[in-house]
Amino acid sequence: HQRIGMLQRHHAVRLEALLVALQQRPHTVIDTLPLLFRRDIKDHMTLAAGEALAHLHHLMHQGRVVRRQNAAGVLEFSRSSAADLAAQ
Repeated sequence: HQRIGMLQRHHAVRLEALLVALQQRPHTVIDTLPLLFRRDIKDHMTLAAGEALAHLHHLMHQGRVVRRQNAAGVLEFSRSSAADLAAQ
């Protein structure tokens, strides 16, 4: 069960890195890839984007992240504010 614990800690660290970055400015899914993946992912962009989106959705369902469409029509994710939490 040591491996399960390692994976849980790894995901907790990656989620925290996302939250810190999303507090600073909104990010698209693609913007978050370097925060989640340290290795070269150019041959696996679709899978990486799907995993990043799953992390963002997880944080959204916890109420820690919100998603908005920017002026160009692109979805961006940012850290939830107190006002966002009150509106839920």
